[in-house]
Amino acid sequence: MLPGTKIFIKNIKTKKWLFLLRDDIETIPHPNMWSLVGGGLESYENMLEGLYREIEEEVNIYVQNVSFLVKEDIQIVENKIYYVPMHVFKGETTADISDIVVGEGQKANYFTLDEALKLDNIIPLIKEFIKEYKHKLEK
Repeated sequence: MLPGTKIFIKNIKTKKWLFLLRDDIETIPHPNMWSLVGGGLESYENMLEGLYREIEEEVNIYVQNVSFLVKEDIQIVENKIYYVPMHVFKGETTADISDIVVGEGQKANYFTLDEALKLDNIIPLIKEFIKEYKHKLEK
């Protein structure tokens, strides 16, 4: 399995962060749960190419000041346990929620990090990322 990318996108006008509600399809991982923009890389992509492709496919907004936050090896369980590198970035946008054209998922919304932590249906890994890196994100 190829590495993946995720990005915390902060709206610099509202100081809130962009999250996507995943499709409610039982055959995908984490259906109907809030996640970050991002996904798996294609075999021909480097991290930033894959990240920008995912941004375009999922929300089609301009993201600036993109910087690397952390690389985590995440555990995947599908008949066996294996680890996949996940490269997490942060970036900024001025896009209003009405500017976002969701290409994958049910909808997008902006939340403060504290609001996101209180969501019942946020992917546990994303919740852990927020808890662990909140201090770096809020700098």
